[in-house]
Amino acid sequence: MAIVAATGRKQLAGLLLFVGVTGLYAPSTGYDFIYDDHVLFVGTPVRHGFDAYAELFHTPHFRHLPYYRPVARTTFELQKSWSGARPGPFHLFNALAAGLLALAAWRLLSLPRLQIREPYAWLAAALFVVHPIASSTIYPVTGRETLLATLLSLVAVAAFLRARAAWDGVALAAFSLALLCHEQAIMVPALLLLADACGLRPVEPSTGLARRLRAHAPFALAALLFLAVRARVLGEAGGFEFAVFDRPNGPPLSLAYAVTSVFAPTFRLAYEPTTEVWAQPARLAVAGVALAGLVVACVRARRQLGARIVFCAGWFGLALLPTANLLMQETTRFAERWLCLASLGIAALLAMLCSARPAGGRARLVRPVGLAGLIVICAAMSTVRGFDHTDDYHFLTRWVASNPRSAQAHASLGVLLYGRGDETAAEEHLREAIALLPDYADAHSNIGLLLWMTGRPDEGLPHLRRAVQLQPREPRYAYNLARVLIEQGEPDAARGELERALELAPEFTAARALLRGLPLPPGDSGR
Repeated sequence: MAIVAATGRKQLAGLLLFVGVTGLYAPSTGYDFIYDDHVLFVGTPVRHGFDAYAELFHTPHFRHLPYYRPVARTTFELQKSWSGARPGPFHLFNALAAGLLALAAWRLLSLPRLQIREPYAWLAAALFVVHPIASSTIYPVTGRETLLATLLSLVAVAAFLRARAAWDGVALAAFSLALLCHEQAIMVPALLLLADACGLRPVEPSTGLARRLRAHAPFALAALLFLAVRARVLGEAGGFEFAVFDRPNGPPLSLAYAVTSVFAPTFRLAYEPTTEVWAQPARLAVAGVALAGLVVACVRARRQLGARIVFCAGWFGLALLPTANLLMQETTRFAERWLCLASLGIAALLAMLCSARPAGGRARLVRPVGLAGLIVICAAMSTVRGFDHTDDYHFLTRWVASNPRSAQAHASLGVLLYGRGDETAAEEHLREAIALLPDYADAHSNIGLLLWMTGRPDEGLPHLRRAVQLQPREPRYAYNLARVLIEQGEPDAARGELERALELAPEFTAARALLRGLPLPPGDSGR
């Protein structure tokens, strides 16, 4: 009877955790698509048939970025085929996935070897998912890539730590899927090795080192296979370029950014901030004091915690490595969404510290109430952050306000404002983007079009030509240049640009239609 009652309490606790987290993020179902959502799936045709979906596994995630995320992309395309390009269902999916992430974190933290008391495991899981870091993977629809990878990574680790053949198969499958959602999951085999080294995977005392290592071999092979497939799909773009030699301060800054984001998050969104934006003295001081307090508590409890301290600290550090600026970052050096998996290490450490000390007297209330207070604060901050994701205008204006030196933010806001009819403000933001990043091809192409549309083609042509020069393999830029060349009475030059666009993208129907409308060149009968 006691076992049945305990099982019932556990199921109720799981249900409350899932409903609470999902409910926190449920208002996002009223939000619109923002930013990359439009590029990835809003403006693309609905896919039909096996071949259309299989194509996702041998094409890059973005045309110009070295991302290979076919499973995450498949979820977008499947959902679009079911519900159309309506934002509500996409946001609902993310909110439900957040609830599952909380359950996965809870189940992992509840494993006996971690020696975390059940209430603290529950509270730590809730804190992990309602923290503003996690919200950065939930509110944007395209945050699903990181959200799913984190969820599957936790499933992989929890399954592996059960040390059963069937569970090892679940762990391998979850890890493989996580890799195909986001590259950051590449660190899962290292987390498994760390857990094993810390004695968190139950094995027979007589088990030899070679046999223990054999359990890790499939994960290493899966990681190598992923890297090989990724390299084949992305080609030259899939290579790795070390940044640490040119920017030796990159990894220390990444660690400082992670610590600051965990211990001193901001109420409002600061999307992909520069060092000047996030390294504010007040935030650094608060984060430093909090970290120092955590370190002191760990030192005092080192005998009770033992190797579990190493596991939590190692989890935090290892999960940061793929985005710690050891390698060249494609578009930005710092982003909160990259910290989601790593932040569980801090939540786990807090839960362990609360569980390690005797809970007599006031401590029986202070610790859970303290964690509950942190959950309420973080939930409030994440709710406020949600308002910055309601639509493109709120998101982009907040991005520019929090990071005024972001060329990408200014360029994106400029395009949005032009679509809303504010041509003057649009031009100002596009010019600011080019001033901040002179070789920004997209900003050149867009301001060239804006100048053409506002009756200044002579001013726009140099920008359009510069865009093609900077990115000659982007068919949109060649097409945009051709449109202006036609109006300027240069059909032959326009023909060359359109032929280039169609060579790069044979399915570019607008370019093909424009080419058909051009007069034939002299001496060409059309036969």
